[in-house]
Amino acid sequence: MSEAELAEYYYEHRDDPDFLGEEVPQAGSNRLSSMVSVRFPPEEAVRVRRAAEEAGMTLSSYLRHCALTFSDRPVDIDRVRRDVEEAGRRLDDALSVLHIRQAG
Repeated sequence: MSEAELAEYYYEHRDDPDFLGEEVPQAGSNRLSSMVSVRFPPEEAVRVRRAAEEAGMTLSSYLRHCALTFSDRPVDIDRVRRDVEEAGRRLDDALSVLHIRQAG
């Protein structure tokens, strides 16, 4: 049979379970079934692509890795606000001391 005839033969029998033999179950599927779209400003997109390249990963793999790495550590936004307010107070105190020393 020519290659064209073989191709036609296999195509005609593609759904024939007797022709194909027993189905072999797969141990697990690595198939990705969901897609999430993310938008970046151009300069951030460049940085993310560069980081993925430097890590030797595809962009998708890199973003999945980053997202999953930090998904176990949710951000406590109230704690962040308190910390920022405290840092602001300390900065104000430090600036006050500097102004006193410069004036004196």
